[in-house]
Amino acid sequence: MITPDTQAIKDFKKAVTAAKSRREMFWRSQTPDLAEMLTHTLEQLKKTVCDPQVGVDALVDFYKCDAEIFERCDDSYSNIGDVCRAAWQGIVKVLFARSAISAQT
Repeated sequence: MITPDTQAIKDFKKAVTAAKSRREMFWRSQTPDLAEMLTHTLEQLKKTVCDPQVGVDALVDFYKCDAEIFERCDDSYSNIGDVCRAAWQGIVKVLFARSAISAQT
């Protein structure tokens, strides 16, 4: 049986791999779409993952491969950079809060 955390990580990695595996350049006009996709994917991860360590591990894996996305992305307007910064701040806060709640119970 697949746990919700396992499914969330699987979906997250699938979306990130799709962006990472794209061979064509993300031009300036396409980066808002990429940013929206990444935002949606990161929000789903935040909503679904219950184990804080699993969420943090997924984020670390994402940040290890984000250079591959940036290399093929014209992020002149910082759409993708903004998503990454916001995701890190928002998700880490949620995961730490969940961790603190888990520690209290």
